Amino acid sequence: MKANRVTLWIILASATLTVMAGSILAPVLNLIREGLGVGTASAGLIITTHALFVALFSPLIGSIITGFSLSVEHSLELVLLQCSIQSQ
Repeated sequence: MKANRVTLWIILASATLTVMAGSILAPVLNLIREGLGVGTASAGLIITTHALFVALFSPLIGSIITGFSLSVEHSLELVLLQCSIQSQ
């Protein structure tokens, strides 16, 4: 069961890397709700919180990433992807 919780948190964290995160989270929202053991209203807050964090931190993360080379950026993305695959 612990591996499932890790997978859910990795999905939530990796969803912040894309503008299309709503399309990533919405289809699996019931799975996230069941995995975290929260109610329907709390599950709705997952989408709301995600949108808030994207709006608040995108400019900050964008300016930080600009300082790295493209290969470093892609390497970090691949590490997150590999973590999510390994935890399944």
